[in-house]
Amino acid sequence: MEFGNYRVFQDFDFTNAWYQTIGKQKNVDPRIIVSTCDDKPVILFPLGIYQRLGIRRLAWLGSDWNDYNGPVVGDQSLLSSGQDIWTKVFELVGKADILEISKQAPWYGMHTENAVALQESVREDNSTHILDLHSDYQALRKSIYSSRTWQGFERKKRKLKKLGELTFQCETDPSERKRIVEMMLQIKAEDLAARGKKNPFQNCGAANFLPTIAIDCEEISRVYTLRLNGEVLATTFCLVEKNSVLLYQTSYDKNYGFASPGTLLLHFIIFKAAENGFESFDCLFGDEPYKLKICNRSVPVGRVLVPISKLGVALKYFTIGKIVLTRKVKHSPSLYLFARKVNRILSNFGRVR
Repeated sequence: MEFGNYRVFQDFDFTNAWYQTIGKQKNVDPRIIVSTCDDKPVILFPLGIYQRLGIRRLAWLGSDWNDYNGPVVGDQSLLSSGQDIWTKVFELVGKADILEISKQAPWYGMHTENAVALQESVREDNSTHILDLHSDYQALRKSIYSSRTWQGFERKKRKLKKLGELTFQCETDPSERKRIVEMMLQIKAEDLAARGKKNPFQNCGAANFLPTIAIDCEEISRVYTLRLNGEVLATTFCLVEKNSVLLYQTSYDKNYGFASPGTLLLHFIIFKAAENGFESFDCLFGDEPYKLKICNRSVPVGRVLVPISKLGVALKYFTIGKIVLTRKVKHSPSLYLFARKVNRILSNFGRVR
């Protein structure tokens, strides 16, 4: 089966690492549906039943950890065939209350009626952001920043070099990759707690997810570091597809924030990806300012909520209300500040307990 829309988030190794570390602890029940034509597989739906408080939610496996969700399609022509295959999917998965598709990308028919798009989806609050790469080094530099901005980063690099030996590298030793990723997650946990934000890596085996990929999935992952005298100043965990490098997680030592080590490492990865023949550098989901600065295009992603049972109808409107409330909080400085304070208090309470 040739996958015309292959994304690393639907890769078996990535999905299996998620299931072994997170999915099992959440008691997610996999529902892998395969659609065939002339006895040949053409579309694969990596779905699962998520159960909580008596509610059975049908969603993509690893949905919350994927930045692009959708089926694996072997024949792209089927995406415009108009076949209503979801009815059959619902019959095969068994009892479920609601289908919740988040981060649905355009290439899965986000805004068009086709084989895998049930209806036009609602846009998520954020988009994904992509930088198209050039083999011409100077052209790539100009597409990202002005010469004056690059000079500023060169000055920061010289400051670090005055402190010792500065090295950029892609880690290859499995045990070192695991150690560095675990250290990255610890730094992120401390940073998120300080900013009053929820740490997604603290529950249900999530702390083991990326270390597992770092050890067992070297073909689809890269661990990059910026080191000063051998000590790690910044770490970036990337995923790799056929034509693209994807920025998944990153952290840096705040003691060296004056030199922007995380950004310096990011630049190294971008130019290394271009040098190795990749066509794009994908900063993935989220509207962080640095992504908007370096990327030249954005991809809108959507969400679809389809009730399957009467309970699902109520859940749909509850979820929509929650989304609307979240948007209001994000767009209100006073409410957003209050929410951060509450999250910080809850995070500190969790650590003390």
